Amino acid sequence: MQHSLAAEMRWRLFGRIPVMSASGPDIDRSAAGRVALDSLLVPTAWLQEAGTWRTDDNDDTVVAQWHVDDQTLPVTLTIGPDGALRSLTMPRWAQPGGHPWGEYPCGGTLAHETDFDGVKLSRTIRAGYLYGTDKWDSPAGEFFRAEITQARFV
Repeated sequence: MQHSLAAEMRWRLFGRIPVMSASGPDIDRSAAGRVALDSLLVPTAWLQEAGTWRTDDNDDTVVAQWHVDDQTLPVTLTIGPDGALRSLTMPRWAQPGGHPWGEYPCGGTLAHETDFDGVKLSRTIRAGYLYGTDKWDSPAGEFFRAEITQARFV
């Protein structure tokens, strides 16, 4: 199953004042990468057969391939000895920190896996660009932190 994606980025201050707006092929391609990464944080998304799995060279990693339009987006997952997700990374089309458009490492760490109504989710998430490089801690790197305290599936 393939998903068609046309993306637009709109940032607003206080939900009302337009700050920036962008669309086009670069935004579409970047958004497809976001779909691939975010889908791994919601395991039930994989029930829709939008992706495939393959093994990796390392014993503790697998590659999930999410299919969006004509793109196959590989996300490498690191699995702990207990079977819990520990990290994910992929080359994502972006321009972090004002760099030119291109593929940059994007991903993050996952910790404290918890069972929510029979679905295991990582409670602690850190994500951003340049994951796995020495620039992860730079202003262009980590941009997202979250702690899931509860989840309800409808």
